[in-house]
Amino acid sequence: MLFCLGRPHGHRLCVTEAAIDAMSLASIETIRRDTMYVSTGGGWSPATDRAIRLLGERPDVWLVAATDANPQGEAFVSRLHELASKLAVSIR
Repeated sequence: MLFCLGRPHGHRLCVTEAAIDAMSLASIETIRRDTMYVSTGGGWSPATDRAIRLLGERPDVWLVAATDANPQGEAFVSRLHELASKLAVSIR
């Protein structure tokens, strides 16, 4: 299950590792109107993958990888890039 914060129909999907990261990014950005902030809870399960796919399949969605600068964060970015290419969406 993903932690979600922000606009449910936002076109910008920021994916973080921890809920506190999603909340912090939302605070820094003053909760952008075009954004849904989600957290994977520090793991990447099949349910997490399905949830991000469902959110990413919406029209005009683009992903933002907002992960830690460490090996686990890099692994998440790699998974998000792979997912973005399968969904044919933009990623930053």
